[in-house]
Amino acid sequence: GKKSEGGIMSANGSAAGHGQSAESCNQAGNEALAVGKHAQAVQWYSKGLEADTAQQLHPVLLSNRSSAHAHMGEWGMALNDANACINIRPKWSRGYACRGAALEGLGRLEE
Repeated sequence: GKKSEGGIMSANGSAAGHGQSAESCNQAGNEALAVGKHAQAVQWYSKGLEADTAQQLHPVLLSNRSSAHAHMGEWGMALNDANACINIRPKWSRGYACRGAALEGLGRLEE
């Protein structure tokens, strides 16, 4: 994806139209994930993270994106997102669940 300059332009310049909120990106990502469009879900969650300047939804978006990566067998990416989620919200179990799944996937690769 193309990075916008300073992140301020992303609302206008995004292909998704005018200023998708982090919530609507998360919702679109969830819908894509539900029908097995994992790569599309990752794009939506990434858009949501860009839109989420207050970082309110970051843990949710990161854990969701981690799941989408895991579905595609992209365990390293899944682990990065899970760790980022844990760093922001260490008391939330979801990040650890995502990290566990990613580590399990990485472990299977090494067997």
